[in-house]
Amino acid sequence: MKIRFIFLIFTLSFSACSPSPQAIQTALAVTQTAMAQTQEAIAQTQQAQRSPFAEINLEPVLFQSGDLPAPYDSGQIVYRWPDGLPQTYFPDNLILQKVGWEINQGFEDDYLMIAVYEHTDSLEKAYQDIVVYYSIKPSVSAEVGDQAMNITISDFSGRALLVFSHCNALVAIDITGANMSKDLLEAFGQRIDARLKPLVCNE
Repeated sequence: MKIRFIFLIFTLSFSACSPSPQAIQTALAVTQTAMAQTQEAIAQTQQAQRSPFAEINLEPVLFQSGDLPAPYDSGQIVYRWPDGLPQTYFPDNLILQKVGWEINQGFEDDYLMIAVYEHTDSLEKAYQDIVVYYSIKPSVSAEVGDQAMNITISDFSGRALLVFSHCNALVAIDITGANMSKDLLEAFGQRIDARLKPLVCNE
């Protein structure tokens, strides 16, 4: 009898301490609201931390009709660093377009690459890495951007690389073609630079 009495008291006490269904629903609603506010705060923080250079649309800067004589043409656009080009500093924004001599008939490694960096010290190191990597190849300064090198990779195939930087952008143009001269490649770079400048220079 005593054991039954104790059990009855325990049951009544437990029932009295249990929250009502309405209290549970209220607690759940408060918790869900707090979680939604937390997720929104995290999203806003991530957006605030994202470099403004990452938001730049670089596609209008790419190859356009008249940039190079026929049969130079453009092909696929991707968002990755080109194979074979040294990379130690990752950009905040990157675009690569196939550009070259009869691009659909071969020379698939030819490209125009634009990389944008929030921090110019990283850009400068990336530029120097490329220049040093090709230091054994004949190269001359080019009149484009803040600094530029026109590098002859192969006299036999006519393959050349123009690499230059301007404000927060690094550009590399790797093209093969019998008709590709240093002057033509530099003129192409200048056209790209003119379209790029308003996007990456706070002037």
